[in-house]
Amino acid sequence: MQTMLERISEAEQQADQLIEQANTAARERIAKAKEEAEVFVASAQDKERSKTSEVLETAKADGDREADAILSSVRKDIAAVREQACNKIPDAVAYLSERIEHL
Repeated sequence: MQTMLERISEAEQQADQLIEQANTAARERIAKAKEEAEVFVASAQDKERSKTSEVLETAKADGDREADAILSSVRKDIAAVREQACNKIPDAVAYLSERIEHL
């Protein structure tokens, strides 16, 4: 038959073992949670990089389209001004010819 001290000692040993098992399990859970968090963060960073890349590509395409539209508009304006100038050349030549003849 066990004495009271032996039973207490045995209970203390069992408690120590349970504490050690709990500590080991806690360390393993923390390590697993850390690994999962790192994987999650890496995945989130990859997704955000991908989204950023897509947004940049879209912005560049939009910018290129807008630049083309502006250039087209400016070219039309230049052509209109050039045409108006060309239409005035005969009048300018006639005016200069008259001025020269009157000298």
